[in-house]
Amino acid sequence: MKRLLAACLLASLALPLSGARADFPAPPILQQGPPPLPANFNGTIRVADASAPEGSHVSAWVNGHRAARDAVKFYEPQGSVYVLNVAGDDQTTPALDGGTSGAEVYFVLELAGGGSVYLTPRAVWVSGAITSLDLSFSPAVVLPLIVINR
Repeated sequence: MKRLLAACLLASLALPLSGARADFPAPPILQQGPPPLPANFNGTIRVADASAPEGSHVSAWVNGHRAARDAVKFYEPQGSVYVLNVAGDDQTTPALDGGTSGAEVYFVLELAGGGSVYLTPRAVWVSGAITSLDLSFSPAVVLPLIVINR
């Protein structure tokens, strides 16, 4: 037994000297510190000065990704309201998939029958912030063009 232990010890010392090495995969890069807190946005949603249509959803987009989505709710007397917790970027992945400090957040109203519209105003993502923000969509008014020849 002592000979076997001595042989293993001698072999482990001789491998580095002979230039042989064992290839082990590098450990994964771990996130430094806790994940960022989500940014909370809440308020009313108005479409052409009326409540959002029943069955609609609101989503928040940041850094090109949908970071939150929830159904629009209706309460008296406010009308249609929303609450979104917009996730921060997952720092354990190489992809940018959530909010980062100072990133622009835009909101989309997804209509129950299909289609969607951008809501205004936009916001800024800040970890842990709670922001009351009333959103709206006002359709553009298209006026007919009248040409009078003189």
